[in-house]
Amino acid sequence: DAVRLAVERAPALQARRSQTEAAREDAARAAALPDPRLTLGLTNVPVTGTDAFDLHAGDMTMKQVGVMQEFPAWAKRQARRAVADRMIEQTQALTLVERLAVRQAAAQAWIALWTAQREVEALQAQREQSALAISIAKARLAGGTGTAVDALAAQSAALELASEKIRVNSIHPGF
Repeated sequence: DAVRLAVERAPALQARRSQTEAAREDAARAAALPDPRLTLGLTNVPVTGTDAFDLHAGDMTMKQVGVMQEFPAWAKRQARRAVADRMIEQTQALTLVERLAVRQAAAQAWIALWTAQREVEALQAQREQSALAISIAKARLAGGTGTAVDALAAQSAALELASEKIRVNSIHPGF
């Protein structure tokens, strides 16, 4: 579930999906003819005198209206289409790479969390055993059958466990 959620919610994957969609839209237009162009023109328009900028004043004034259409070579349009198709393939490949990286990172994070939880549980169990060992060592010392070295060794082991618990807590806060 963690891996599935990571893939569904990863912003990098959402960005990659948008790139793929944009590449598909570009590919749809790649082989199309360019848009036609409308041209307008005025020739011999008077700019001085009483008839300045009057389009009907002179017989030589011409108005031009036209439409132009470019027709690039078929091979050039097909090459553009091929490049656009390769861009789609590239973005799809990058999306797959990103998806796998997200899956791997989520799985590694989940495994690290699970491991830390098991480590904390093991340390907790050892802590209880260590407390019991300290009590036994102190009782033996008080009863004359144990030594001070045994009692100090038990306390030293308990301190090492506490230190390890602190280390685990610093790596994985909240445990």
